[in-house]
Amino acid sequence: CKIGLKVLASGLLQADFPDFVDRALRTWSVPPGRVVIGIHETAIAGSLDRVKDTLARLKRLGLRLGIDGFATGASSLSNLAQLPFDELKLSAAFVTDMQRTALHGKIVRALVRLARDLGLHLTAEGVADGETVLALLALGCERVQGTHVSPPLTAEEILVFEKSGSGLAKLRLSDL
Repeated sequence: CKIGLKVLASGLLQADFPDFVDRALRTWSVPPGRVVIGIHETAIAGSLDRVKDTLARLKRLGLRLGIDGFATGASSLSNLAQLPFDELKLSAAFVTDMQRTALHGKIVRALVRLARDLGLHLTAEGVADGETVLALLALGCERVQGTHVSPPLTAEEILVFEKSGSGLAKLRLSDL
């Protein structure tokens, strides 16, 4: 099970942010490899050098890094090339309409291919129906998130779900 943390631009720009994360991991005995720091693409805009340093320090701690909401804000292929991301979360803005809007379907297909070619794990956000799940799987998308899989959960609900042993790894395609 991965632990996902969203980081605001202000957090990335704090010089001691990686030290804070390191202390938290040690305090709670959380293996860094289980943690994915999710950074919305808009948090990168304008401060690339400072963000690059922070992300490098987080990677040295053993954390995984993801870019959230990709393709709707300040998307830049340059950022994908310069920053040490492990994961890409494709914005729901395109995923939601990919079955109804041909252009959105083409954009999703191209971004799935891009993520695969760059060696990035890909999650499609905003999946609301089984038809979209099947279309994404056919394109080679590894993971989906959205109301079709689960409604948003509180931290407490996630812990209960995790302790129950009914993790998503046990779901079959037919369950979706």
